[in-house]
Amino acid sequence: MFEALKLLGVTVSAGFLGVLVPPPANATEFDQSNLRAAIIFNILRFTEFGSSQKNVVLCVEPHNPLAKALQNYHGKNLSGGKQLVVKAAQRITTQSGCSAAYIGELPRDRIIANPPRGVLLIGEGPNVIRGGGTIALVRFGRQIGFEINLQAGNEAGVRFSSHLLRLARNVKD
Repeated sequence: MFEALKLLGVTVSAGFLGVLVPPPANATEFDQSNLRAAIIFNILRFTEFGSSQKNVVLCVEPHNPLAKALQNYHGKNLSGGKQLVVKAAQRITTQSGCSAAYIGELPRDRIIANPPRGVLLIGEGPNVIRGGGTIALVRFGRQIGFEINLQAGNEAGVRFSSHLLRLARNVKD
């Protein structure tokens, strides 16, 4: 149904995630942070957040290398008439007002102890799912894909579109 495009070794769906970042003249010119930020934005576009939330607030530590690239999506439209608000936050707690949080990469043996209730946690690498996160961006050779932890998503109060679940490299129940 969806034709996969290969853009510098990254698989995206033409009809679903779309190509937000134009292909560079060569791979060395391409900023990987912008690509990862585009993937995160599109994941959020196809995730349903609670109806009580006016906007989706994505929190990221201000010194995180991805913070600047994610800021480019501040104010962009998501599903359900919501807008994305990118917010700098040193700590992610239930009181921080975050709907989602980019947590970066987790060390191998780290577990997210007491994850904030109602916050979708997005990170990098396979340890994010094992550690209790919701979405993990993962490398497969030269490709970047993502994995989804449905239980963590349910605990965060979100619902993923069926298209997003089909595009995921792995879905953990």
